[in-house]
Amino acid sequence: MDGISGFFSLLYDSIASFGSTCAEYALLLFNSVLKQPLIFLYTFFRRTLRLIFRLCVLFFAPADAPSSSYADDVTRAGKQCIKTLFTHPGSFPHVVLYYIKKALKRYNFRVGTVMMWVLPVITAAAVFFGLSALSDKEMALEISLDGEVIGYTASEKDYIKAKNEAEEKLSQAENGAKLLSGVSYRLTLIDVNEFTDTSVICDRLMKKTDSELVSACGVFADGKLLSVLYSENDIRNALEDILKDKKLLEENYAVSFAEEIEIRHGLYPEETVSTLNEFKELIGLDEEGNGILGYKEVKTEVVGEEIDFDTVRIESSALYSGSKRVLSQGKKGYAQVTNFVTYLNGERAFSEEAARITVAESVPERVQIGTKPLDEAYSNSMGGIFLWPIVGAYGINSDYGYRWGKLHAGLDLGMGNAPGTSLGKDIVAVASGTVQVAAVHSSYGYYLILDHGNGLQTLYAHCLADSFYVVPGQTVVAGQPIARVGSTGYSTGPHLHFEVRVNGNRVNPRPYLGI
Repeated sequence: MDGISGFFSLLYDSIASFGSTCAEYALLLFNSVLKQPLIFLYTFFRRTLRLIFRLCVLFFAPADAPSSSYADDVTRAGKQCIKTLFTHPGSFPHVVLYYIKKALKRYNFRVGTVMMWVLPVITAAAVFFGLSALSDKEMALEISLDGEVIGYTASEKDYIKAKNEAEEKLSQAENGAKLLSGVSYRLTLIDVNEFTDTSVICDRLMKKTDSELVSACGVFADGKLLSVLYSENDIRNALEDILKDKKLLEENYAVSFAEEIEIRHGLYPEETVSTLNEFKELIGLDEEGNGILGYKEVKTEVVGEEIDFDTVRIESSALYSGSKRVLSQGKKGYAQVTNFVTYLNGERAFSEEAARITVAESVPERVQIGTKPLDEAYSNSMGGIFLWPIVGAYGINSDYGYRWGKLHAGLDLGMGNAPGTSLGKDIVAVASGTVQVAAVHSSYGYYLILDHGNGLQTLYAHCLADSFYVVPGQTVVAGQPIARVGSTGYSTGPHLHFEVRVNGNRVNPRPYLGI
């Protein structure tokens, strides 16, 4: 048993070594032939292996095997072997032997067709064990300067960042030193702990110039180099002194620089190093309180804010479609809001809500919405250009004309001689228009005036108190309920006093109603 285990252990090591070597040569190929770093795609490998597998199936298939069923058997066996390799590696040899025996019994194999079953398994194992051997490796970009390796980065972007920082430092020097141009890079595999920090690469690049370099601290604002000093403490103290001059004597207040300030240790041209006094003069405030750096102030502000109320809509078949009735008025709430307000260079930039306390809850408004079809109102037309104004009461209590020594300039509509009362019945708009008046009058009581355009208006008087469905300025359609019959104002009983006005003159409503 030990001999078998030793054999498979040797096989594993051999396959793993083969896979690792293939990966290394593949990297060399891409670096040397294509001359640029590439990202290896998993899909590319998968499709390549699939193509090799399919070609092997077609080339090595037994003469007596139907191509479709044979390909299915091979695929099924290969998938099962690979699955076992990942889930139960110890059982992998036994599964392979099982499928080989099964194939020998079912098909008439030649030597070439036997290899057909072995090659896919070996290929899959080589890929798996090869990738396993590379599991502690990372793809990296090897940076070289004049043939000397100066570091490894995860991407070209990291190298460019280091290069830009080095050029920024050198640009401050009077001698105008420049980076060497002989930089090259290629793709390689390294251990995860071999990556080089961008600041280290920056320093190594600068060492290749002819500048006199010293170890110092650079002050960067939003990535741009402002000054270089030897002491980090001097830099921090100077910056803090500037902020103290900007701070106000008030609570809940903070001030900082608008730019992102970074202090970076590293190598700098000796001639770019400033003294502390020079640095203070550079960043100091002028007579108006301004300087080379911007300022960000954050203040805490507490404000009151109204909370809008919601509207609860309640459908009612007692009201006509398009009508509504307020059952209870809504009430706005009140909240106390604490905001963090940011000012950039003295100007308000943006605000962020920090806390909210509800002092008074809002009360929703409850409104009845009519669902009754308007067709029932339209059916009350008597044939004139107007609809009949009252739904369910078609009598005339008093006609247009003179009575008691003066003109009665409208029609009193109600039940007429019919039994019952018109009290509470719906009054509808006789035509489309706009509500001009909705008020209370000593004689008319609660009354409405609708404007229908072209100088034509209609008046509806003695309405039931607080029964208006509409408000001034609202547009209404013919047949839409606007109020209910009452007996308010100077009235002898429940009825609707209805008037028609043309250019301000009250005329007989009968022709307009078709009676």
